[in-house]
Amino acid sequence: MPGPDLGFAKEDVERAAGRSPWRRQEQFTTELDTDDMAQTAAIYARAAEESVNSLELSERASELAAESGELDGATLADGEERVTITTRDLDSRGMEKTVGSLQQAMNLALVAEEAVIGVIAGGDVPQGAGEYLPGRLDATRANGKWTRGNGLDARVQRHAEEAVAEYNGWATALSEAYYRMRAWEYDTPPTIPIQYQGRWRDIQPVIGADGKADYSVEPLAQEVRDRHLRAAADDAVDADEDIVEAIDGYRTRLSGLAYDLVSAGVDISRGPLDLFVTEDMAAWSAERINEAFGPGVDAVPSRIRSYLAGLEGITESVYGGTPLHPARDLTPAERAFLERFYGDLTPHALGGLGNLDTADRDLQGLLDARAVRQSVGDGVNALFDPAVGGIAPGPNGERVPDSIRYYVYDYASHLEYPTRDMVADFDGFGRLMGESMAPSGPEFSRDTAHAAVDIERTTRDFVETDGTPMNEGTRNLLGIAARRPEIAAELLSDPEFAENMLNAGYPTSEPGEQRQRGAEGVSGFVHQAAQLPDGVDPDSAEGRVYADAAYNYLNYASTADTLADTADQPVGFHSRTAIAEEWTRRDPERFGEFAWLVEE
Repeated sequence: MPGPDLGFAKEDVERAAGRSPWRRQEQFTTELDTDDMAQTAAIYARAAEESVNSLELSERASELAAESGELDGATLADGEERVTITTRDLDSRGMEKTVGSLQQAMNLALVAEEAVIGVIAGGDVPQGAGEYLPGRLDATRANGKWTRGNGLDARVQRHAEEAVAEYNGWATALSEAYYRMRAWEYDTPPTIPIQYQGRWRDIQPVIGADGKADYSVEPLAQEVRDRHLRAAADDAVDADEDIVEAIDGYRTRLSGLAYDLVSAGVDISRGPLDLFVTEDMAAWSAERINEAFGPGVDAVPSRIRSYLAGLEGITESVYGGTPLHPARDLTPAERAFLERFYGDLTPHALGGLGNLDTADRDLQGLLDARAVRQSVGDGVNALFDPAVGGIAPGPNGERVPDSIRYYVYDYASHLEYPTRDMVADFDGFGRLMGESMAPSGPEFSRDTAHAAVDIERTTRDFVETDGTPMNEGTRNLLGIAARRPEIAAELLSDPEFAENMLNAGYPTSEPGEQRQRGAEGVSGFVHQAAQLPDGVDPDSAEGRVYADAAYNYLNYASTADTLADTADQPVGFHSRTAIAEEWTRRDPERFGEFAWLVEE
């Protein structure tokens, strides 16, 4: 009869280890896709020579990729399969550093892939590992693991073979003990103690139908298999930790290179080198930022910004410095990056980015903090703007990642019993969105405005010890709607929304006052909603929406309570006068009752 099955597959080892080194290695290799790296280097070499500056590099590389059959990448790969982007006369155009960063990114990917595959398959230390991926992996190899013939695959195979050898050893020990004891001579079949490699086990007789005693080590099979499976699982844990560190080292180094390239004006989310904007890089970025806002951690703006290089590259490329007139749409890969990033980010970390500590920072720290808020805020706006390839939030924000849902759709449940830390996070989210420059889609813009009003009323009583309001940020969410005047007008034309917004009681930073003059976000919202845009006929359906918005505002502004103290008005005296003047001139019959506001 055949013996018991003592073998174990990779899936068995991963299940026992609670880790997935093989799956992680395969996913990483798929992400990098380095098969055509030499060809990619050739494309960038040609693009660098044909581009006027770094700003054109990605566009030209994309064009060349379409005709890449003409380019010989083999000449750009050395004996170790590293790439060298060889170009002519770059110094005069300031692209030497840019090309160097691209070359480093490609070689970093090649080294990382070899290092990670080497953990599984075994092999020599990749050339450049010390430069690109120093750390735990080198120490592990120095101890003999993951070297040639000693990768995880080989070690697991040996553990399986050792399980068979141990089982056979127990069988031999039983046979020898059986004859040594002359067990067949006992009237009552005895228990036979056996020993193998320092372990003792008692083998009980099994009485068959014929009354004869039978002895077998099969009851030990599961124990033997489990022991060697555990040893294989321990190796799998070590392998996974080494792979995780190698990948983390790769992503850390790559994010630094991405930051250099974005700073140089290179569009890292376009072109044939698609290492920078992947879902896995998005997940890594979110994880690093979540850690940066953990207990006792100092969130340094420059470090945070380097983690966000991929996101910043996307927003810079899509909006091209003109957020009201995007240069292009999001690609499917960029949209997937944004969904994964905000999906993995925690609400606390997202709010923390808005309140990124800038105390005692130098000028660069202040600039980095502002760039972080702008890129993260613009990423939110792009993701929910279908006009640039984003998505619609869906009913009740069902498609919105949790980190954003927390502030825009689920705020009521979270603020039912608010704490000061919660209010600080809401303030941070509002500040972050206030730093953004791009408009969002109509649906998301409308939803953020409703959230701004509701949150303001809920949190306005939370103040610091000096009387400073804890939440001055979420009113800026009104500014998102203000970037779409038609949405702002639609909202303010609704009497209920207008009453709730204008009477929300926006606190001031000055102790003792209850409302703020010209509350940031509120003022811009009213301006956009109540002033007729150029080219819009006031008698058209669209124009009447602006007229209704202006009427609701002026009706509020003319009441005795608000006139008694201009501090009570979130827009201010001069704006009130300008709006009254415009609409009494356009429609004296309807707005005549507010003429006295102009003459005041």
